[in-house]
Amino acid sequence: MKNMQEIHLESDKELIENGQLVIDGLDHLNNKFSGKKVLITGAAGFLGTQLAYYFDCLNNSNLLEKPISVYLWDNFIRGYPDWVEIFKTKEK
Repeated sequence: MKNMQEIHLESDKELIENGQLVIDGLDHLNNKFSGKKVLITGAAGFLGTQLAYYFDCLNNSNLLEKPISVYLWDNFIRGYPDWVEIFKTKEK
């Protein structure tokens, strides 16, 4: 039986893979985000988490001239704090 940390790591890996699929699918359109500021509301929900991982993957991909400044916001009424925990350690 897997422990919670193993499940969480598998989930993160899948989200990163999904982010890469979106980057590949959008191709040259990804550059429109270069240097922009993005606010994701509901960041700890399903779609917000997917978007957060997409922008994180895009920033780490070296496809952009300037990194994207991503801001996550959620009131956690429905969102899961664990889903955005990884972004607390990212550069601010």
